[in-house]
Amino acid sequence: GAGGTAVCRTIINNGTLTITGTNNLDVYGDWANNSSFVFNTSSITFRGSANNTLAGTTATTFYSLIINKVATANTVTSTTSVFTTTNLTITQGNLVLTNPPATPINVRYVVTGNISVPAAGILTDNVNWDANSHLLSVGGNIDIDGIFNYNSGNLPHVNMNGAGNKTVRTGSDPLS
Repeated sequence: GAGGTAVCRTIINNGTLTITGTNNLDVYGDWANNSSFVFNTSSITFRGSANNTLAGTTATTFYSLIINKVATANTVTSTTSVFTTTNLTITQGNLVLTNPPATPINVRYVVTGNISVPAAGILTDNVNWDANSHLLSVGGNIDIDGIFNYNSGNLPHVNMNGAGNKTVRTGSDPLS
């Protein structure tokens, strides 16, 4: 059906996980995609007060990835080499982008639409980006009222792509 919400603790996908229609899956634990995830037009929302990990051996494509934790200090740390989402929203909490433990040649975080970080959200970039293989690619606009914290050394690499004009806006937070 459409418009429903399911709740789970931890997702370890070793087969095929399909979410039909326009629904939401609330994840209160870790996410490990080791096979096939079919997202359709559904949202994945990381919730709760625990720190969680977004991992797996297979690239994950989300339609809408939302971080909405209990507190700004609660983290979701990505240790996967690739994830793609149409839209990324960090309502509350901290999404930490990192190099995977085995750091492959291509680390790619791709947002084909917009990134939105309201006041209680933090996007932390801890990837050692370089112009050739590690990339945060954004196809839409970036709108940050919270914090964009990049600790990626000398080469923070954000690639704005897609057709038309793009907007990058930061709010009044001096840490953005």
